[in-house]
Amino acid sequence: MKKLFLAVLIVGFASLWVMAQDKKTDKKSDMKQGEMKHDHGAMDNKGGMPPMAKPSPEIAKLIKMFSGTWTANEKVEPGPMAPKGGTGTGSATFKAGPGGMTLIEDYNSAHGAMGPFKGHGVTWWDAKTSTYKGTWCDSMSAECMNSTMKWEGEKLVSTPQEMDMGGGQKMIMTMQYTDIKPDSITFTMGSGPTAAQAKTTMTIVYAKAGKAAAPAAKKDEAAPAKK
Repeated sequence: MKKLFLAVLIVGFASLWVMAQDKKTDKKSDMKQGEMKHDHGAMDNKGGMPPMAKPSPEIAKLIKMFSGTWTANEKVEPGPMAPKGGTGTGSATFKAGPGGMTLIEDYNSAHGAMGPFKGHGVTWWDAKTSTYKGTWCDSMSAECMNSTMKWEGEKLVSTPQEMDMGGGQKMIMTMQYTDIKPDSITFTMGSGPTAAQAKTTMTIVYAKAGKAAAPAAKKDEAAPAKK
């Protein structure tokens, strides 16, 4: 009987010890879960979503200048794309992109010197380089073109780009917006073996819809004096 009593007593003490250890483990687990909840709360308070970006003053300036519907007078100088050159008419719509972060252009020319033409462009401000960056896609090429532009006084000028003409031939292309006014803008594109040797290949004179666009001047012809 004594042996049986001692065995029961030992088993009882062992059970109480195991229960005590389980309670300690539960307390530690509860403490860890509490710490995790506390840390999670701290992350929620300190982390969270980053603040929404705001349009830069530079892109806001461009959107203000260009936004609207424009008619366009086109003049293409004789060259590989149009051997005899020619004139045409088109239209363009400029508008702010999502959140006012970009300037979007949609261009349509049904009666251009090179035939029907459509283009789509997106321009944004790159704060890292302090320049405007752009992508242009159109119906004449399967590839889109990237560009970099910056203000030079009152002109918006593109960095000269090297174009592969095929057969190992290279060409430098230049672009700029000049005479930027509330109701008219002039766009000029040039090309040549170097930027310094680039000659005008195309001129587009934009005019706000409802106002007549002046004909694109010849590259060596000054605009007629106003009477």
